[in-house]
Amino acid sequence: MKKIFIIFILVMCLTLTSCNLGHIEDTNGDESFELSTLSKDEIFTYNTSTTVGVSEVSKNSSFTFKCKKLSGNYLIKTLTPRDRFLKVTIDFNITDGNAFLALVCDKEVIYEIPYNKSSVYNISGSKNVQLRILGESCNVSIRMNISEE
Repeated sequence: MKKIFIIFILVMCLTLTSCNLGHIEDTNGDESFELSTLSKDEIFTYNTSTTVGVSEVSKNSSFTFKCKKLSGNYLIKTLTPRDRFLKVTIDFNITDGNAFLALVCDKEVIYEIPYNKSSVYNISGSKNVQLRILGESCNVSIRMNISEE
């Protein structure tokens, strides 16, 4: 019985300390949400991500993404205009860590999304457009509404 208890305590300690494994530390303080370890160009080359507490909800033309802790490069949503004009409203909020959010197409940043505000973007063409985030231990919430123009 004593061995089982010790093993249980050991497993709990490992589980609780592993929450930060794979996360990129926020090294520029609580006042800045700008990337400090990753560079914006790594949105095309950095291939891993670590997340805790991800929630994605799609309903009709709206989409919500929330993550309690995200590090690395994460594909949030792919938009397919199919030669239509799309009006995309993005509300991007960050409360902790650092992040860079962008709409990208063919290894090119189309729009950099500012944090803690709502912005409107027009997208057209036949190629897929991705909403990607680079994060450093960030807590984010993103709401997106899509309408055809």
